[in-house]
Amino acid sequence: MKTLIITSFHPLISRNIIATPVIRLLRSYFRIVIAVPNFKVSYFEKAFKDDKVIIEGIEIGATVRVKRVGMLKRLAEALPPTIRASLGRRLTLNGTKKNFFYYYLLYLPASFFGRSHFSMRLIRIFDYYFSPRGRFLPLFKKYHPDLIFSTDIQNEHDVALMQDARAKRIPIVSMVRSWDNLVTRAIRFVPNKIIVHNDIVKDQAISLYGIEPAIISVTGIPHYDRYVMGSKRARENFYSEFSLDSAKKTILFFPLCDYRVVHRSDSAPEQVLVDKKILETLSILDANVIVRFPPNETVTLTDFKKPSNFYYDTPGYSFEANLVTTREVTKEDNEKLIDELVFADVVVCGPSTAVIDAVIFDVPVIFVNFYNEQDNAEVGQIYEYKSEHIVNIVNTGGVKVAKSPKVLLDLIKDYFLNRKLDNAGREKISMEQCYKLDSHSSERVVNTVLTVLPGDENTD
Repeated sequence: MKTLIITSFHPLISRNIIATPVIRLLRSYFRIVIAVPNFKVSYFEKAFKDDKVIIEGIEIGATVRVKRVGMLKRLAEALPPTIRASLGRRLTLNGTKKNFFYYYLLYLPASFFGRSHFSMRLIRIFDYYFSPRGRFLPLFKKYHPDLIFSTDIQNEHDVALMQDARAKRIPIVSMVRSWDNLVTRAIRFVPNKIIVHNDIVKDQAISLYGIEPAIISVTGIPHYDRYVMGSKRARENFYSEFSLDSAKKTILFFPLCDYRVVHRSDSAPEQVLVDKKILETLSILDANVIVRFPPNETVTLTDFKKPSNFYYDTPGYSFEANLVTTREVTKEDNEKLIDELVFADVVVCGPSTAVIDAVIFDVPVIFVNFYNEQDNAEVGQIYEYKSEHIVNIVNTGGVKVAKSPKVLLDLIKDYFLNRKLDNAGREKISMEQCYKLDSHSSERVVNTVLTVLPGDENTD
């Protein structure tokens, strides 16, 4: 039987790919080796190992990182001719200014090269030959893979694995992990086949990076195959477990996270906590409020006291106390999210994929952006609302934007009275972002993987 190596280095891949029908379908054709960070081997073995699925630990820490890779990653961030990348060239999302040296000697000059497909191709060739080589050769020697399935085309460890595989002439399929990836950083390596979730991302790969349309497959989003089945819970059981009142309306709030908001500046050193302000606003309402914290990001609430009508959902399997960035989303976490979406009357969130989760269930969505542009200050600004992927969402008319606490309350009350408001826009978001919600996205991913066996030749 042929051997497939599949990667799971990003914390969301286990939920997005490994826990979906993709692995079950692939194991009919392959012995599967899942490459994961060393410290996560035990977790993955308990969750996914069987007679045809092997878990292999890979060192991903500082000992394998070299300055060359860091420079190439920064170059990839500097190249895209997009609004999202132009913001990132100067600032982090929370407003921290980036290194003066990097901006003028790397980010700014690179942005001009990013406008040319020919330049992009030359940079990928340079990247391939300049990058350190051989890190994954022991893995190849141990398992003799017939095919590589990289689940995150821009992850530095995926890139290193793909570059080693190319040197060994092993066919490669890779996937664009998320909706904002291609407007945020450039593609460093072009495999034999690229999987994308929707036509928007496909068009970005072509227009921004000159990728040949023939090697791009649009599949939809595999972990949404489970979503279309809905909740397996009875309504009363759900509310009883959360100690909430089933007779009241329910708000599902996804915190914006610390990294997305400019909290302070030299001119305004007092910290601004947007998530705390939102919770204070929601606490005014006579409604259930479920707060679904992000599995991999921090949320600072300081002295906010949770009211009795609030429920805090903190998903993620932790590998180290007080470290959230490496947590994995479990099957139980995902089932709980589906329940929360099914029973929610309105979703309140920031510029995140929570909006896509919500529209699948036709739940009204409110983006929160309390930043007042007339103040002409950095503090409180949420830069990501300017990014292409979020502008696309707002332009559908499927979401409302709350510019103040009062507007947020008014919008919630409107949706409580009529949750069908803006549902045509929500349907448009679902169609554009999910491609197809037919429970067959996992099958399309697997069919794409199988087309690369054996021997397509890549053009880069």
